[in-house]
This record gives sequence, C-alpha cells and structure tokens, in this order.
Amino acid sequence: MKKALLYFLISVTTILFLGCNIRVNGTNADRSSTEAIPIPESNNSVEWECGTYYSDISKEQLHSYLEKLKEGGWTEVYDNEFDTEVKEGTTEYALIRGEQLLQIMIFFHNPSASISNSILVKLDENISKNDILQRKDALTKEEAFDIIKTELENVVEQGEIPTSRGNISGLFELFIEDAYEKLQVQAFAATGENGFAGCFLVRKGVASYVKGDLQNACITDIDGNKKYEIVDLVTQWSDGIYKINLLSYEYRNPEYFSSLTEILMPQYSNCFVSQDYHSLQLQKTNKGVKLVDNEKDYGKIIVKDDMLFPEKLDEFPYDQWSLAYDQENLRNIEKRDPSEPPDIFISVDGVGIDYVVRKTKWEDISEDYSMSEEWAKLAKADFIPTFTLGGFGASTEKSRLVTLDFGDSIPDSITVKDAMLDEGGAVRYGDKLILDQSVKILDQSRVQFNLTQHFAYGLSSNSEDYEKDWQRLFRVICTWGEKECVYTFLINTGKEEKTARITNPEILICEGEYSPLKDESANRIGLLCYIIQQPHSIGIVIK
Repeated sequence: MKKALLYFLISVTTILFLGCNIRVNGTNADRSSTEAIPIPESNNSVEWECGTYYSDISKEQLHSYLEKLKEGGWTEVYDNEFDTEVKEGTTEYALIRGEQLLQIMIFFHNPSASISNSILVKLDENISKNDILQRKDALTKEEAFDIIKTELENVVEQGEIPTSRGNISGLFELFIEDAYEKLQVQAFAATGENGFAGCFLVRKGVASYVKGDLQNACITDIDGNKKYEIVDLVTQWSDGIYKINLLSYEYRNPEYFSSLTEILMPQYSNCFVSQDYHSLQLQKTNKGVKLVDNEKDYGKIIVKDDMLFPEKLDEFPYDQWSLAYDQENLRNIEKRDPSEPPDIFISVDGVGIDYVVRKTKWEDISEDYSMSEEWAKLAKADFIPTFTLGGFGASTEKSRLVTLDFGDSIPDSITVKDAMLDEGGAVRYGDKLILDQSVKILDQSRVQFNLTQHFAYGLSSNSEDYEKDWQRLFRVICTWGEKECVYTFLINTGKEEKTARITNPEILICEGEYSPLKDESANRIGLLCYIIQQPHSIGIVIK
C-alpha cells in the first residue's frame, strides 16, 4: 500500500476512475480472482493503514454497492446471511469469493463522529474460507474486540495513541502467513469513527500493541534459536526523512515477570534512512526472510551484534540511522571551540544562501527572540532565491539538499526548525506546524538535510495557493557545550527557479560551441558560466 506521508491528515483525493471497477490480478486459475470488484461510488478516498476509506456516500449508494457485491458472488465467511440493508451506526462485513477476502466497515449517520456516511474496504488475496475456519480455537472478531479495547485504553493512557483514536468501533483481521499455525497469534487492525487506531497481536487472550500496519510482517526463526519470531518492516515519515525500521518480536516470559504467561517483547531492530519514498518489502522464503524492492534483492535479513541487517549490506543504498543521524556522533568529532559564532556556508544544491546569526546562550548572554524578528531582517534583502520542489507526495516530490558547512567548528548538536510563512511572515496554520528536520552528518565539517514541500503546503483547500510562491524560514539552533546560537535563513519555493543574483549584467552573446566554466565562486552565487570557444574571440555568457 502506497503511502505518501505516514502522518498526513485524512485528506480527500479525487478518484479519477469514478464509476469504473477495480481489476485485481489473481494468482490462481479461479475465475473469481480476475473478476472486476466494484468500488464505492464516492468522489473522495484516502488510504488508511488498514484499507481504503471512501467518504460522502449516500445511503442509496451504500446499498447499491452491497447489492453489486452480492450479485458478484460474494458471501459471508461465517455463513451468515449477506444483508445488504444499510443500518445506522457501524456495520462490519467479512465477505469471501474464491481466494479473496473483502472486509468492509460502514459508518452511517453518526452525527457525533468526525466521519459518517462512509465506508472502509480492505481486500486480501490468496485466503480461502477454509484457511479462516479451520484455525482451531481462533478468536472471532467479537471476542478479540473486548481484549483489544482493554489494551487500547492502556496504550492511550501511555500516550502512544491519541485520545481521539481511542474509541474504536470495529476490527479488520490481518492474515500473516503461519502466524496462527506457528505461534497461535492473530493480528487485528482497530479502527473507529475517528480513524485508524493501531494494530494488535492477540495470543492466548492477551493483546499487544505494535507500531506500523503489519503489512510486511513475517513469521520466521530469525536467529536460529529454534523459536519463531515476528519480523516486520515499518516505514515512518519523521522530521523530513523516511525511517525504515527493521523489527523483530518474540514471545517470552521475562525474568522480572511473575506470571507464566509469555508476553510479546522487542528482540532485535535497526533503523535505516531514505530521503525519498521507497519500495522495500519483506519476502518470506524457505531459508528465512529477504529484504527486496522492485528491482533489487538485498538478501536474507541476518542478526549481527544484536541488530538486523540485510545480508548484502554493501549493496544497500540507505544510511544506517545510528551512523549518519545520531547526534552523539557530533559530540565525538574533534573541533575548535569558537569564541564567537563561527561563519558558516549555507547552500541549497550548491546555491549560497544568506543568513543572520544571533547568540541565545553565550557566556554572559541569555536571550530569546521571535521568528518574526529575524524574518523582518531577512525579508528586506534585495534578492531571495526561489527553488522548485514539485508537487506534494512521493510520486511528484522534487527533493533538494541543504548543506551547512561549519569548517573546523562543527557544533555538538544541531536542531533545524522549518516554517512555511504567509505573505506577512506569520507561520502558516500556526506554530504547531513548525517542523523539525533530521540532519545527516556528512563529515567533520558538514551536515545536510532534505528540502521538500512543507507539510502545510498540502493542507489548503484553495487551488490558487498551489500556484503561489511561499516563503520558508529555517532556524538552525547550534550548541557547543553551554554555548548556543541560532542561524536563520529565508528562501522562496515556487513554480519557477530563481537562484541567480544578477543586476544589469554585461552579457556577451556569441555563437559557437561552449563548455562549462568550473568556477566554485560562480556556483556560490547561483550563476551558470560558459566559455565560448570560437577562433579569435572568448566571451563569457551568464545564463
């Protein structure tokens, strides 16, 4: 399931194929696996972690959708009558056709909820009715619901799930190959009127909350100790990067736990970082679990020094978080202790950026200031460069790299705050949308972070806003021991790139072949310079 951003608000996406049918490619010869599956008649849909959510649907459209499914040969898994009448409140269906399982949750006319007249749909392939019914002593969704609801209350109290998501009204069962056969574990996604709440593993009457959507989860003996574990890959959008978390869990009875009941415990893990959305997934084999994407096989996942790694680590294109992003590494770099905030060089893809710097904690100085003060200074500049960033989301995003060069005085810690501003310099949608950006350590002098469209960019319902230039203000908070200062810089983002500071330049236009002039000073001010190669004349063209 493709997700643009793991934290993106429940927005609406126009379905270009409205009124058409989805065609599912089956893997068996059964006719039902290639028949068209109707989709709900809705102008709005969004991908949730547990399925596709369609909103703004009338009662008649919901009834028509259920009728089409019934006419298409879908039946209830548990031999209940497939009732297509739309009832008030939340109604769940588990429908089967051949080796396809369609789970449906309808939310209809609940004025106290944030969503109503809507439907959540999840399709699973290669699951037969026998696969579901032959699991001896498996819990029904009704039995699992009460167990999960109790655990959810604990998770909400601990702050791992927002209180608004704590009131669940239904479950989708998630079928992980061999989970019940090897571990007697069932997996469920809990959801309600306020959206997806989380995923839970249930074993022997005990529910455990796990992060992620369990879409990649596999059962295997990851460390060769003749015990089965649950291995998962969880991608999380956080602070401007995609964190690729490799995780494994095991059921055990820890020494400090007095009960004989085994509980789910974290076992091994590792975190890698991608600047852009990736297509990594786990693939189960007879010899273990492999890490693959659309084009590359990175080999079996192995345990090394109590951490998880792909076997072909030398071919793996992503940075290990602990090596490239853990700021403990900054403190370990030998550096000069500055008596004043050091001069630094800030660039976006090689284009130099102006900045202002201010001491906030420096010897006898201790002060704070607002972003608006620094914006007022920077906004008076004769020239503010504009960078194009494409659309919002993984498929259209154009990523740029911001590099900070501190010379021989790289800080002990670096925090980057990123704000999107309106025309008057105010933070768009308020201070809650001042975002942190994860900083990658390049070497003993330089760090880098990703520049993409700001989260606030995708929140406007006014189409004209997507044609405007928007200002982005960055505050880089740096510390050296007890000393602290803030570097602030301002850029524009828009449809047209404007990075050259040229004021009435003298340009000599010549015909003929020309080649790039490799001049770092030219790159720093955003100029593209060429030497014209002609007999008897040399000219410089500035483009």
